[in-house]
Amino acid sequence: MGFFKRNINENNKKRKLPATGNTRKGKFLQQKGKNEGKFEDEEIPSDDDGEERSIDLNQSTDENLNEIEQTEENDTQYEDSQTLTYREAKKLVESIEVPSASQDLDDFEGITEPLESQQKRKEELKSVQAHQKISDAIIIDEKNSFSYRPHKLSPICVCFSHSGNFIVSCSKDGSIIKYDLKKRCRVGVLSSILSKNKNNLKSKCSHVANENLHRGRVLCCEISPNDQFLVTGGSDNLIKIWDFEKLVFIKDFDGHRGPVNSLRFRQKCDSIELFSASTDRSIIVWNMDEMGLMNRLYGHQDVIEQLDILQWPRVLSCGGMDKSCRLFKVIEESHLVFNGFTDCISIDCVALINEEHFISGSADGSLYIWSMSRKKPVFVKRKAHGFHSMPQIQNSSNNEIDVDLMKDLNTRKANKSVGEPRWICSVAALPYTDLVASGSSDGFLRLWRVGQDWKSLDQIAQFNMPGFINDIRFSYNGCYIVCAVGQEHKRGRWWTLKEAKNRIMVIYLQKDFEMREIMGGDGGESIELDKPNVGREEENEMRE
Repeated sequence: MGFFKRNINENNKKRKLPATGNTRKGKFLQQKGKNEGKFEDEEIPSDDDGEERSIDLNQSTDENLNEIEQTEENDTQYEDSQTLTYREAKKLVESIEVPSASQDLDDFEGITEPLESQQKRKEELKSVQAHQKISDAIIIDEKNSFSYRPHKLSPICVCFSHSGNFIVSCSKDGSIIKYDLKKRCRVGVLSSILSKNKNNLKSKCSHVANENLHRGRVLCCEISPNDQFLVTGGSDNLIKIWDFEKLVFIKDFDGHRGPVNSLRFRQKCDSIELFSASTDRSIIVWNMDEMGLMNRLYGHQDVIEQLDILQWPRVLSCGGMDKSCRLFKVIEESHLVFNGFTDCISIDCVALINEEHFISGSADGSLYIWSMSRKKPVFVKRKAHGFHSMPQIQNSSNNEIDVDLMKDLNTRKANKSVGEPRWICSVAALPYTDLVASGSSDGFLRLWRVGQDWKSLDQIAQFNMPGFINDIRFSYNGCYIVCAVGQEHKRGRWWTLKEAKNRIMVIYLQKDFEMREIMGGDGGESIELDKPNVGREEENEMRE
């Protein structure tokens, strides 16, 4: 059997790799860069030629620098991204000129001084805006104060236009009255109950009655910051949008499932935002530009009585019998809870003093000052509007003395109190100042000064006003206070004060010239109270 013998030398020979190209088991051949061939071909000079080369280098420094830059540019193609970014960042840092310690810094003083002064001004303006002291300069001018009687039943709510020229009021009879403050006459009426004397043109008002009016009582009203819209809320669960100038109906908002108790617009905002509160325990945020619903806010355990909001997107509300106030942060979608004391009956009205403090009124006759940083009140003013009259001692049936009533009277005398405290019906605050106002059924509108430390509340003035003061509003320039005064409470018919009259009271506030400039900067011009030509009936109403 034949066999073949392999050559040993052939087995020991290794297979040569091809000069170019790739193989399966082989590796890529590394090509020589442009610089590698240059460096390999370059000859290294000997020591004898050192002096000559140094002379050549001194003469051709520019050429060498150019070559080095070219080599650096060629080397960048072999660097990774991190090294490349590091090199670029290093060049950027080196390009920035850093002043030395010996360098004169006079040029920088002109920059630092304005920045420091601007910061100081901002802090001063912030502190001044947070708490302006104007209460000591306020005097009630009774001569220029007047009243008018546009409603048949008790007025519930009033509001000022931002221009300061008009007042809008609403009542239990379902009527909405627009009043010109400068001319002192009614210029528009939205009412389902028309006046008997339709041909009476003394007030120069336009009566409107159509299907778009509220069915029932009108509980609240508000005017947009640009004086474009008039918004009203009623017991028919609807919010109605009107053109403020012509009193033409625009649209209905029907998001609530209960009567609408309060309406407020956010101030100094790019878009017009409306906040509404209802007996369904919810707050709705509306966008007036798009005429639609934006958000719903929940948290209260009882009927929401009143709202208030300033510039920040945070709305304050009081929940009546749930004895709490809540600050809803719209953007953060959260809220803070402020609980009253254990002896608190209900919190029925609330008003923001500034973005960090507010005041509220309770059915136990107390005024509370709150801070956003505390859950409990900072200060409490007990029995702010006194007590109701002493109850009858004798029993009406058999003219015998009621033993339980006598015991109750004895305990009240021991506590130096006569009767039940009067309910606080309304409170108001002139924003970013120390001036607040409160109203009840004791026959007086009371003005208070808030202490600098927020721990005091001192009465500075009072104005005689018989009846229930259902609502109080300050004008945006701080020159007027308007009050809705009625024979009945705004939420019910528990009492009827026959000596009172259903009217709108306008009070003029006198201030020093400096204070007038401070408050009249953004709130509009003050209005001259020139007495117009009016009839005898309206003159009698003003005197009353």
